[in-house]
Order: sequence, then structure tokens, then C-alpha cells
Amino acid sequence: MTAGAFCRWVNEDLLQNVSLAPGYPRQISLETARKWLHHLGFEVLDHKKGTYCDGHERDDVVEYRGKFIRKMIALGFLNKDNAPTPEAAASLPTDLESPSADKISKTVVIFHDESTFQANDDQRTFWGTKDMQILKPKSRGAGIMVSDFIEEHNGYLRLTDEEFEEAKKSNPRLKKQARAFLEYGENKEGYWTSEKFMSQIDDAATIAETKYPREKGYRLVWIFDHSSCHGAYAENALNANKMNAKPGGKQPVMRDTINPFTGQVQHLVFSIGIPKGLIQVLKERGIDTRKMKLDDMRKELASHSDFRDEKTKIEHELNRRGHVCILLPKFHCELNPIERCWAQAKRYTRAYSNHTINGLRRNVPNGLEVVTLENIQNHYRKVRTYMFGYVQGFAAGKELEEYMKKCKKIYKSHRRVGTDE
Repeated sequence: MTAGAFCRWVNEDLLQNVSLAPGYPRQISLETARKWLHHLGFEVLDHKKGTYCDGHERDDVVEYRGKFIRKMIALGFLNKDNAPTPEAAASLPTDLESPSADKISKTVVIFHDESTFQANDDQRTFWGTKDMQILKPKSRGAGIMVSDFIEEHNGYLRLTDEEFEEAKKSNPRLKKQARAFLEYGENKEGYWTSEKFMSQIDDAATIAETKYPREKGYRLVWIFDHSSCHGAYAENALNANKMNAKPGGKQPVMRDTINPFTGQVQHLVFSIGIPKGLIQVLKERGIDTRKMKLDDMRKELASHSDFRDEKTKIEHELNRRGHVCILLPKFHCELNPIERCWAQAKRYTRAYSNHTINGLRRNVPNGLEVVTLENIQNHYRKVRTYMFGYVQGFAAGKELEEYMKKCKKIYKSHRRVGTDE
């Protein structure tokens, strides 16, 4: 919000809709608007990067965050060796079970994210004399999107030369690294789509299975954020919001499901290939729809367990392979350690930027390799500290940041034990 926007709102909206004494001015000046803002507790602030709090404490987000952290505890992520405790293993949610759950001795937690790098994104500060000014390009320039995975034991998800050469004998199509680049734009390589992402998921899962085989007691856990690409469903997925009230029309052909009321297979398409529609599907489930509107029918069907628990494409693929797939809580980028890898890489690309796409092609891979295994392990530890903070009940924002500062102060040296003040 700016003082000018506040001044316009007061003059054009607030003062025009309240009863004022005769002669009382219906306009305020910009200076008066600033005084009012100070009186209301506002102040002029610089834009700073930190914990993104908007939506952090929303009721549904807090509820999901609790479930997410409980799953991570059950999987052993907050333990030193990433092995579930006997008590936690006994209480694993059913959707985390796998065929060889009794043989799991080590959990590998793999985080994913995407980020974009722009050719004209360079350092914001520079050394110069007082009368010196640098003219910067107005646009961000050409860009490269990177989609990558990290894990705590070896850093970026990739095979060593020896692992790659050995595994390639039985799988010639195997890739050495899960990372994907895309020079986005209509006249370039297009844009990042669900299809491209699923292709990368297939490559990444194959690499992870080669490096951490289940036969050796590894459980693979994949963590993604809530982007539209990650939340994409298959074309035949169960989705009540895409269904019409009556048969036919422009509604997708959905897969068969299990009727939660009878336990029997329910076909959502007639034998002649026409989708049944909401009225027929609900009727088969014993629901009277005569007094229901379209939105009411969609809400009713969406609340049924099979529609409510429908999995995304990435969940179907990873679960099919026997892996665990979990989505991060919304707005919680601080719980994804790869975010800090992007920050390190962009510090490099900004320092060496020459404002050309060729320079960006060279700098992005080099910048990503600046991030060491030790850096990634430190980022994982910081994520655990955030999780412990949420477990202890600290709310996002100043309260959580104070907790993080306190943890940094207490454990500021590996040579001595700090004191909790």
C-alpha cells in the first residue's frame, strides 16, 4: 500500500459514504494521509526477503502443516539417521506403507523445486563515485528454467561415473542426472508442462532406484510444493467439478471407481461410452438429488472418499513404484531446502552476468555446482529446525524467526555447548 493509494481511497470511497457535519471537508491532502497512516500504526518499510507469512496461519494450512510434520516424524526425517523409531514405524499412516515396509532401514528424503534464471538479473549494488549511474536493461531478458532434485546424502540427485556406467549396461536410456533445463518462450523450447514434468519424474525415479535400491533397505520419499504442475491429474481422474448434472456433454470420461457405500466397482460411463453425469452417479450411491442444484451435487460427490482422496499424476506414478509422495504445506517455502540452493546459485549468476543468453547458459550450470554437499546438508538441518519450531507451537513470522535466531545463537560454535538464555 502507498500513501497515495490510501489518500485516494479515503477521498473517493470513505468520506463519500459517511455522514459529516456541514462544512466538513470531504477531501484530505497527501500529507494528512501520511499522518493518518502513522496514527494507525503503519510505517514506511523496505522490501525484505524472509519467511513468507501470508497464509501461513490460515486454519486449513495450519491443519495440513500438522499432518505434514507428523508424516515427516513418522518417516524418521527429524531423527539423526532418518530411520523411523519403532513407535513411529508402528503408527505410520496407511498411505506411507510399501510392500517391503518391514525391511526399511533408511529413508531418503528427496526435495524438488523449479526456479527461473534471467539474463538481465544481475547484482543490485556496485562500487562507484557519487555522480556515477549505470543504465540497466529494462526487461529481465531471456530466461532458463531449472527443475531439480536434492537429497541429503549425496547432494543433487545424480549417479557417480561408476554407478552410471554400470547401470547403463542394463538400461541404455538411463540418465546420469535428474536435472532438467528449459529455455522458455514461445519461440524457444516452449513452457514447462505436466507432460515434461512427468518425463523428468520417470528419469529421476529411475536414478533414485538405481542409487538407493529397495533391496538394500531404502525407502524413497519425494517432497513437492503446491504448484499447478504438481497438482495436475490424469485425464480420466475422478473430479466432481468437471461433471455435468446429466449424461453426455462436455465432461471427461472418468475411470471406474469403488462405490464407498457398497464396496463394489462403479462405472462412471455407460456401456455405450457416454459419461453418466452427477444425477446418475449419486443415484447409484443412494443419494436423492431431486432438491439439489448443480453446485450441491458437485460438493456432495467431491466429499465422498474416492473423489476426495483422488491422487495426482505424480502420486500415482511414484506410489506405483512403491515410493512415498508428499506435498509441502502451502506458503511454506522455508520447509524446502532446495530454495536456499537457488539463492546460492543466483548469487553466482548475478555476479557473472553479461546480460546475454550465452552467458546465462554458461553461468546457470556453474552456479548450481557452487552449491556443495555440505551446503545442502546445512539447508536440511535448517528445515528440521523450522519443523521443530512449528512442533513447539511457534507461529510463522516474528515469533518463528526469533526462535530461529535463538537456535543459531545457542549452537553458534561446534567447540562449546551454548546456554539457553
